[in-house]
Amino acid sequence: MPEEFSVGADLGVAFEVDGGSAGFYYRPTIGYNLSEQTEINLSYSGISFEGATWSTVNLGFLFSL
Repeated sequence: MPEEFSVGADLGVAFEVDGGSAGFYYRPTIGYNLSEQTEINLSYSGISFEGATWSTVNLGFLFSL
């Protein structure tokens, strides 16, 4: 049986489609393994740009084929 919990993060640069400006992108994630092939996870995504932040809270389900 795999470890029950997992943590991770995505970090990078987000580019504006129209203007070419860029912001800092981050997404910490915590997951819980329901079985060896399935996981439910919760994450927070944020993009910081010129003093403002765009953010979302996400709930996901992962599975292996």
